[in-house]
Amino acid sequence: MEGVVNGSNVFEESVLPVGAVISLLESCHDITGLPWWIIVASSTLTMRMTLFPLLVLQMHKIKQISVCFPKLPPLLPPPLSGRSYMEQIIFFRRERRAICCPSFSWFLAYLSVQFPCFLLWMTSIRRMSLNDHPEFNCVRE
Repeated sequence: MEGVVNGSNVFEESVLPVGAVISLLESCHDITGLPWWIIVASSTLTMRMTLFPLLVLQMHKIKQISVCFPKLPPLLPPPLSGRSYMEQIIFFRRERRAICCPSFSWFLAYLSVQFPCFLLWMTSIRRMSLNDHPEFNCVRE
């Protein structure tokens, strides 16, 4: 097969974000000369501090939503009201905009950034520990 070279998948080697994180960690290790555990811990803290402003913004929006939520009509039409689901949703959106309530998708904003960053981080560290860096691996022969 052309996709496998020296026991590793060519596609895995060409994944740009993982390679970029590995290169960043390697360059930090080379420049500072610090042990790997300090590089991993400090870069994890750096990533968390980078995501912190988004977390604060999300908490602010959720606070605004919690203040506005009791003032909003129900999302689904009340029984026997004669309104269709679409009419009730349109009415709900109009009322939400009238009282300047943020979108409910702010509940997912932090997760939609944090979760991919976490997966990228764990994939990069795992790839470093399995393949490229014997000094990074904890198992000694």
